[in-house]
Amino acid sequence: MAKSKKRWFGDFRAYEGKKIGWSKRTGGTGWKRIGDKWVQIKDGKPTGRKAKYRIGTTALSMNNPDQWEGSKPSNKKRDKLSVNKSRPKVKSVGTVDFNVNTAGGLAAYNKAQAAAKTSGAKTDQAKDRSTTEAAYGERNRQRAKKSNVFTKHYKTGKELGVMSRRERRAYEKEAGTKTWESEKKRLGATGNKQNTKASSKSWRRKRELELAKKDQTTIRESKNSTERKKQKLFSLGPTQYTV
Repeated sequence: MAKSKKRWFGDFRAYEGKKIGWSKRTGGTGWKRIGDKWVQIKDGKPTGRKAKYRIGTTALSMNNPDQWEGSKPSNKKRDKLSVNKSRPKVKSVGTVDFNVNTAGGLAAYNKAQAAAKTSGAKTDQAKDRSTTEAAYGERNRQRAKKSNVFTKHYKTGKELGVMSRRERRAYEKEAGTKTWESEKKRLGATGNKQNTKASSKSWRRKRELELAKKDQTTIRESKNSTERKKQKLFSLGPTQYTV
């Protein structure tokens, strides 16, 4: 009877029957050393995938040619990893250069050219602005919506400072499109003490009530106006509708 080998924590030696990332559920899933190869097993059955070295069992295994049954990957897989070494073909829009010899460069060049044509840009400076807007405009607008340490709280006017990711996301969700400046304008805070007014809870509460009453009055007047128009139409009588 063969004597069992001594095992210890952190043993990276490859020996018959050794298991990596093994789960006993559903009959056993993971990698097992069989003969001189690592064999992938799922639900107790080999999947057909093999690796000569342990690195072939990780996410880097695409670079290991011994994991395939035929020992070498197809040329198609190697072609996907190849680099386009052809000479760059440069075209410009304004002062921005694009390598149109690549798919990404050609797409960016066409996009910049269309943006310059749509905006009617004539000078290089105007073309550069249109190119920047076409390439990064949406991204920059999305970033501008996000708060930072210098963003003023839309209620208090104080800088937010350092916040955790959870706190910042909660603030951005609560604030929405509201900003300190937009809230001052909405509430009608003017004059030398506009910041003091807008940051005062009692003043804000008072203004919110006034605005709510004003909205209700506007709605009521609108309804009354509609009712008056209906009554006027009905009071004209049927003879007014004859052709």
